[in-house]
Amino acid sequence: MNKYIHRFHVLSISLGLLAAIGFVYNSVILGLLFPKVERFDPIGTQWEIAGIIVGASLFLIAVFHLVAMLAMLLRALNLRSVSWRVAALLVLGILSGILILADLTMLQEIGKQYAQGWHSTGEWTILFTSTALHALFIGLSLPALIANLRAPGSSPDEPMLRDHVAFQLTHLTGSLCGALGTAAWLTAVAIQAPTWILEQTVITLGGLILTPYLLILLVWLWSKRKDLIPDWFDEKQIQDVAKASLGTLLVTPPIMLLFYLLQIKLPDGDLWGLLWLPAYLFLTLLTFSAGTLLLSRE
Repeated sequence: MNKYIHRFHVLSISLGLLAAIGFVYNSVILGLLFPKVERFDPIGTQWEIAGIIVGASLFLIAVFHLVAMLAMLLRALNLRSVSWRVAALLVLGILSGILILADLTMLQEIGKQYAQGWHSTGEWTILFTSTALHALFIGLSLPALIANLRAPGSSPDEPMLRDHVAFQLTHLTGSLCGALGTAAWLTAVAIQAPTWILEQTVITLGGLILTPYLLILLVWLWSKRKDLIPDWFDEKQIQDVAKASLGTLLVTPPIMLLFYLLQIKLPDGDLWGLLWLPAYLFLTLLTFSAGTLLLSRE
């Protein structure tokens, strides 16, 4: 393993252990604070001190997310292939990292609503959901980082090999994000989600799910900054992308036609009207990325 990647892994594991301790502390404090806030019990100065430590722990967890994802990304680019596990961890890490900002926002909102005498059940739900994602990322990434540190690794110096790995990682991430987005809108259809909920969540949730793919795509584009556009793909990649594009073109129009028919035929047409764009976007991303990935591995 490259010495710089090795150092990143050692730093990530060290930060991960500290982040795990901070996470446990935050979980205990939030678990104790939740019933007090919901009952509007008086909160003394000791809880304010605890809140400062919670904020510091969130900062530490955020730093761990950043360093751990960078270590895994460098490790992936240093290998001759990239796995679904690595891509899934990167997607999970990006989503969990973004939600740390939501944690801070929710804590501020809970404080404001507590001062006003309002219940904040919705904010607590979001906070506990994002906390669960943090736990999942910390719990999965630490063993992965330790395994990477122990495993022998190749160090491909050939630019073509690194480009191939980056190409695969981009489409792995696209496949995962497309699958998550597709699962989200199918769930909304299955449970007949109220339109007022969709109006408030479609853009935010859709953007959140897309973010990992966009970030990995930006990394890939940055790696191509010195190349002319015709040199971005090798001959096989051009063929794979062309075939996947054709497959996407054949798959998505019939499904969108079905969406259109459902929108005009069913009484609850507003549901389909709100979901057609995310459905098209994530279905296209899933079909194109998964198709390109499968073709590239033939």
